[in-house]
Amino acid sequence: MKVSQMPYARVDVDETCKKIDEFIHAFKNAESAEEQLALDVEIGKLTEEVETNMTLASIRFTQNTADKFYQAEKDYYDEKTPELEVKLRELDKCYLESKFIDELKNRIPESYFINARMANETVDNRIIDQLTQENKLITEYTKIMSSVLVEFKGNKYTLSQMTSFNHSPDRKERKQACIATGKAMNSVAGQLDEIYDKLVEVRTLIAKKLGFKSFSEVAYRRLGRNCYDQFDVAKFRDNVRKYVVPLICEIKQKVAADNGIRKLALYDNDIYSSSDVKPVGDAEQIFASGRKMYGEMHPDTAKLFSAMEQAEAFDLLSRENKWGGGYCTGLPEYKIPFIMSNFNGSLGDVDVLTHEFGHALESYYSYLVTPPSMRGSITMDTCEVHSMSMEFFAYKWMDLFFGDKKQDYIYNHVAGAICFIPYGTIVDFFQQTAYDYYNNGKKDRNIFWSDIEGEFLPYMSSKGLPYFNTGRRWQMKAHIFETPFYYIDYCVAQMTAFQFLALMREDYDAAFEKYLQFLKIGGTKTFLETVEEVGLISPFEEEAFKKVTDTVRKILGLKN
Repeated sequence: MKVSQMPYARVDVDETCKKIDEFIHAFKNAESAEEQLALDVEIGKLTEEVETNMTLASIRFTQNTADKFYQAEKDYYDEKTPELEVKLRELDKCYLESKFIDELKNRIPESYFINARMANETVDNRIIDQLTQENKLITEYTKIMSSVLVEFKGNKYTLSQMTSFNHSPDRKERKQACIATGKAMNSVAGQLDEIYDKLVEVRTLIAKKLGFKSFSEVAYRRLGRNCYDQFDVAKFRDNVRKYVVPLICEIKQKVAADNGIRKLALYDNDIYSSSDVKPVGDAEQIFASGRKMYGEMHPDTAKLFSAMEQAEAFDLLSRENKWGGGYCTGLPEYKIPFIMSNFNGSLGDVDVLTHEFGHALESYYSYLVTPPSMRGSITMDTCEVHSMSMEFFAYKWMDLFFGDKKQDYIYNHVAGAICFIPYGTIVDFFQQTAYDYYNNGKKDRNIFWSDIEGEFLPYMSSKGLPYFNTGRRWQMKAHIFETPFYYIDYCVAQMTAFQFLALMREDYDAAFEKYLQFLKIGGTKTFLETVEEVGLISPFEEEAFKKVTDTVRKILGLKN
């Protein structure tokens, strides 16, 4: 069935909560583990139905944030899902307190129980009003960002469409595009400052009501950080300073020299060579190349791509009022993933396609092997390894997308991937500071962002650029508003994915088999257990940084 034809019915949250209460009563009164496991299957069917309908509503809202019907559905879920979350945590508690827990653990992964304990610490009836307020503020942010239009060269562009100019070989055009974007963002900057201020306030209140000192502790539990903590992330940050920042300064010095630039500015940030690297052909041709690539990569990738194409489970073109990012989500009742993107003619179109298909492939295996009620056990750090590694495994087919500029693309992609890590690190650092020092005002946050940009991105200047020179670039990163503390997952995962790239250079087929092994573990183990299981190095260790930076230097032809 095509995604557009899938029937949608609003989830009656009150009725669903009653059904969960019935399951809780039956679960508690079960006389054996087998009886509880049979109930688990029925619980899985209910959660699949609920998840599918809520996901359909979300997809259709992001496809057109101006759609009145799905706006109303989004508002409804913003209001009601906190109640559902509380009820689901009560259900989790039944598993945790089962008198047959030892027998359950023979059938249900330990990681589920670890995550369930953490999740139970983040939801309580006392914070339902705050959770609802948090949802509404996030939706307000999404609507504002989706509505921003940039006037440039006689046309109006969405923020997503404007990113295509970041790769222009014409430096003057890049600068003008950056200035135009800044002027458009200035019109909403005050509103976004206010929304984030309210989010910090409401999230801090959530933390206090739950008995935590800071919302950062809540966020780590929400994200299922079950094998590392803030101290490990601080260690990661130190390793980024020590190993990655110096390497990036070398890369950027070479970029400046190759392009005749005396001082790199923000609008030079996505340029890694003097070559203009664009995909061959339009969006339709990029998609056709993706079909061919995944048809050849592996039988499972071929089967999945074909199924998604038949279901029209790709929405790739940018348009007005469409949510500006890219994502992959799943529709469990139909066992099909869905990918959204905003193609704009840049090499980023290929990156998004390969990245999100890595997530889709994990969903494919999850639907095959993971019980419905346990699929949530997989954490985002693990998931991002799936997607970022797929970007590297796709190198073998890049001639389809870039013709004789395949090697130029690979150079740009590797440079871009390593240069991303300090930026991703400061996104996390910014949030850690915003919530741990929640009394800081709007101006203090913007000053702090400017300071850490100078520390982790010392080669780059925002001087003289409207909006960006005010320390507000963080406002354009949706994760800061929508999924706090998620962004460090990208950095940790990127350091892990780079290890697959190193293995690919030795033996592609063996590396790909190891990658499939990593995928199929899913959420049955923690992130670090999964890394260890396939023989990779923890991304928090200096050894991993040494290995990755050495690999990058070799690929980019830099001296040690």
